[in-house]
Amino acid sequence: MRNIKNIFAIFLVSILLLSASNCGSSKDVKTIHLESSSPFTISEIFAQDWIAGVKEGGSGTNVHVTFDNLNENLKIEAIYFASKIFLVRQVGSNANAFIGSYTTVPGPDIIMDGNSTKEAKNTPAPAFPFELGSNEAVIKYSVDGTTMFFKVSDVIIKPRVAYPAANRN
Repeated sequence: MRNIKNIFAIFLVSILLLSASNCGSSKDVKTIHLESSSPFTISEIFAQDWIAGVKEGGSGTNVHVTFDNLNENLKIEAIYFASKIFLVRQVGSNANAFIGSYTTVPGPDIIMDGNSTKEAKNTPAPAFPFELGSNEAVIKYSVDGTTMFFKVSDVIIKPRVAYPAANRN
């Protein structure tokens, strides 16, 4: 009878220790691996803030990237810069020039209320996955469907552009 109690006690302690050891690993942390080299070379990369000249016209930042060479199976998807995610599009007919745009326009107000169900309608901003310096960016690209990330450390910051109001005539 004494052996059964000892075996049961050891079994119970083992289960408690194993269940407590898994508490820290249950977090859903998605790590992003940065590539040490890239299949492309960048000839120029710069960021420039802009502001509209009309009320409620907004403001934003553009990140311009020009590549020396890009393979056909490589697709530029996004740029991460200044704690923001920039959607990327090709500039004109130049297959190696891209611009990432982030626009801040006056949007709906954030609901602040004592009633938590009204505040629940607010949508939180997505978490930024990188810690970057003021002149660093991460380029998200895919090669044959595989997503990869490459960090660039020499982003030139150009002065802000203020667009004047349009002439009414």
